[in-house]
Amino acid sequence: LADMQLDRLPDAEKSLERSVELQPTFAGFSDLAEIYKAEGDYGKGIETSKKALDLNQTNYMAWGNLGSAYLRAPDGRNEAMTNYMKAIDLAEGARKESPRDSMLLATLAGYYATIGDATHALPLLRQAVALDPDSADILYIAGDAYELLHKRDQAIPLIAKALALGYHAAQFEHEPELAALRQDPNFKKALLAEQQKHLLDSQNKKG
Repeated sequence: LADMQLDRLPDAEKSLERSVELQPTFAGFSDLAEIYKAEGDYGKGIETSKKALDLNQTNYMAWGNLGSAYLRAPDGRNEAMTNYMKAIDLAEGARKESPRDSMLLATLAGYYATIGDATHALPLLRQAVALDPDSADILYIAGDAYELLHKRDQAIPLIAKALALGYHAAQFEHEPELAALRQDPNFKKALLAEQQKHLLDSQNKKG
């Protein structure tokens, strides 16, 4: 996982392949699938996501991860939408039990955004960010969802803040749906401003 965060994907791949060989786990297969996707090997990403799903059929993230792998694969959109709908169904069930789980809300919003359902996605995004406004993970997921919904003006400050708070830059660089945002001059300005603000805040706390 450390190699993955440092963008040493081949090293991370070897470690996780060995890990699941020794002990097949849901988390191991899920992380390995993410590496394959980051490397652009969507076939392996699909295959490995299915292995994770075999170990936990009721985990909404497993269905969402499989949907993500299919979405990036050639001719995989129909399969992707089917898997995202299953993920949404399971996540909505989980939301009834944990209505204030910010990660659940953000993830579910991301699924809705991916299928183009802004009506359901937007209120969930607002709620997730309101519940956890300083979580790099929540801010990043929300920003990604806003970009998918063609709301870059809302995506930019969230992703910039997430990266300034320490969200993994390597993962951000490998997200194909964020390619245009990465090149946007407004994003670069926002990221620099957030990094400077975070540095100043850190210095003030030390002082």
